[in-house]
Amino acid sequence: MAVPKVFEFFEGFLNSLKDGKIHTAKEVRESIAKEMNISDEDKLEMLPSGNQSRFDNRVNCASA
Repeated sequence: MAVPKVFEFFEGFLNSLKDGKIHTAKEVRESIAKEMNISDEDKLEMLPSGNQSRFDNRVNCASA
């Protein structure tokens, strides 16, 4: 499975915060990956620049 598009992360991002507690970025990423069934392999796929994973990039964009 490929990493979903940015807009597909919005719901998972909001769901990870709906308990009203403070969460680390790592906790949010883990929650989203679990909810969206994103494999460890997909989480490690890098952007062409090689500076960041595609998954982390898309979670960051969804949170902005």
